[in-house]
Amino acid sequence: MFEGLSGQKLLKPAIEAVENAISGDTAFMKKAKEDCNFKDGKQWTETEKRILDAESRPALTMNVLKSLIDIVKGMYEDVRVRFYSAPVEPSDGPRCEVVDKVAGWVYEHYDIEEEIDEAVDSSTTCGRGWIAVDFDPDPKQPGYIKFNFNALPFSDIKIDPASRKNNLSDASYIVWDKWLTAEDFKILFPRHAKHIEDVMDLGMMLGHSVASIMDDTGVYATQPQFYDELLDYTQPLDMSFYDRSRKRVRIIHMEYWQTYKRYYRYVPDEQKYVAFDLSEKTAFEKLYPLLYGIPFGYETVMDKKVKWLQFVGDKVLYDGDSPSGYDGFSIVPCFAFQDVSKKTNMHYGVIRHAIDPQKEINKRWSQAIHWINTQVQPGVFAELGAFVDDKQAEASMREAGGITIMSEGALSGNRKIEERNVPQFPAAVMQMEQFSKDIVHHITGINLNLLGVEGQNYESGVVFQLRQNQGATILRPLFKQFKKMEEEIYRRVIHVISNHMQPEQIYEILGADAERLMQSVDLKDLSNLKYNVDVEELPGSQTKRMMELSVFIEMMQYGFAVDPNVVISKTNLPESEKQGWIKYIQDQQQAQAEAAQKQYELEMMKIQVKMKTDTDKLQTGLGVDAAKLQQGGVKAVRRHEIEKERLANERRKMKLDFIARTAKEPQAERPARGM
Repeated sequence: MFEGLSGQKLLKPAIEAVENAISGDTAFMKKAKEDCNFKDGKQWTETEKRILDAESRPALTMNVLKSLIDIVKGMYEDVRVRFYSAPVEPSDGPRCEVVDKVAGWVYEHYDIEEEIDEAVDSSTTCGRGWIAVDFDPDPKQPGYIKFNFNALPFSDIKIDPASRKNNLSDASYIVWDKWLTAEDFKILFPRHAKHIEDVMDLGMMLGHSVASIMDDTGVYATQPQFYDELLDYTQPLDMSFYDRSRKRVRIIHMEYWQTYKRYYRYVPDEQKYVAFDLSEKTAFEKLYPLLYGIPFGYETVMDKKVKWLQFVGDKVLYDGDSPSGYDGFSIVPCFAFQDVSKKTNMHYGVIRHAIDPQKEINKRWSQAIHWINTQVQPGVFAELGAFVDDKQAEASMREAGGITIMSEGALSGNRKIEERNVPQFPAAVMQMEQFSKDIVHHITGINLNLLGVEGQNYESGVVFQLRQNQGATILRPLFKQFKKMEEEIYRRVIHVISNHMQPEQIYEILGADAERLMQSVDLKDLSNLKYNVDVEELPGSQTKRMMELSVFIEMMQYGFAVDPNVVISKTNLPESEKQGWIKYIQDQQQAQAEAAQKQYELEMMKIQVKMKTDTDKLQTGLGVDAAKLQQGGVKAVRRHEIEKERLANERRKMKLDFIARTAKEPQAERPARGM
């Protein structure tokens, strides 16, 4: 885009591109303003108010839409995540830790969540939210940088009418109407300080397009006119350069893609292509034959980069590459929902489709109140002559209702005055009003589960949490867009830290962790960091903690073992009281542990005494048994000896008896010896 153009030659096509973007966004801007008005309670047009006034009806506004936006924002707090850099190679681990710690400091120091909340609010309301991520040199600390995070109004940003993707990757350019005070302008553009004084003297006011105030020579052709903010948004985003009421200067900040050539040379030693500057071509042509013995050759690849153009009036303030060098716009979009046909850039939020039910609610309430006011005291019927002064009676009674003058005898029962019956209030009116309320929940997806409305019977925390999660299902596409926006913001923050933040500033931010991390990280080498962006859930919000608390309490009721410290941490008590309760519980646990230890020691002493007694008894019994065994052994030996002696005596006796019998036998009976 704008190839070969720079400076003043670039200004005219740039202005044409800006006006094309303005024209392409006109339809969206009208709808977006209506969405914002409905959220803010401006739900009756001037024509409708005049009609209501003529009918003596109140212009009531029962704004149910704002609470729905607040619920969406609150629900998103429950699903917030934290992005961090995951190393591609093991050597990138320490560097990723450094970058993440610095990024955490940046998020906290610059309160990025506040800007994100504003963008989420805008996106939920009208369909578009914007955050600009940029940095400037810190004038108070030379060499340091400071971040700029700005949630931008949807009306200040115009995009390429031909773009369709939610991440603007197909957009050729984006335009930001950047309003600055005269002091900030002089700080950012000191060389053009005199020019801003000329713009202020000229008095460029709202209501002038660039084309109308500049002719072919770049000279302002018409006088500026005033712009009434109360008028309808018939000419949205008309460009001007100075608002006297706000005393701010309008800078047209354009970011656009520009094609350029990249050159790569082949390195035989490393067997890969390396980028080089074309100005080094002559040197390499002489060097390659000497080093590698081959002629020098290179490849040309077309690429694109983001360039910035800033101008005010006919003065170009800046025209060059994006200062951050990030491969994308510095302005991060957040589109809630989009025209599914992809033929237009018509984005919309939660409000758009709920406008008609909201109008119906207001009309039904206005109608109901009007009927009540006119029919609760409907007036009376009266015969002629019923009052002394008919005009005075009619005037006095008309304050509450009208009087119908009746002919004499027209009222039955000789009554002179009879009150008219109050008509039955139509049930259809309130039914339509209730139906409109119900249909809002169906259209927006904000159902009773998300509102925390339980059924008639008690429901456990687990069941209720499940119902609420199911109710949030319809909002997940919206939350997905919010998370994409936060991821893109994180990528830009990491890029600036790695490529533009000085080591001294990083060292100062790291604080106590600096010495430890410096042992394995060279801060000058952060630009070579290779990482992937990963995500993790943040600690639960108050709603999630309450759900978890109810689950833990139910577990305790059913006898499950639950750590009391965990239960205390989920409560909504002040941190000091939490610490007090945790300390009290720890003291009680310690006292119980000490008492249990003493009881254990006492029981162990009893057991040891009993074991010693049993051991002594056992040893005594063993001694007795041994003595008995020993005594029994002696007796057995003695019995054996006695028995042995008895047997010996019996053998001797038998022998003697044999000898004696032999000696008594007759000699004749003896055989002669030797025969």
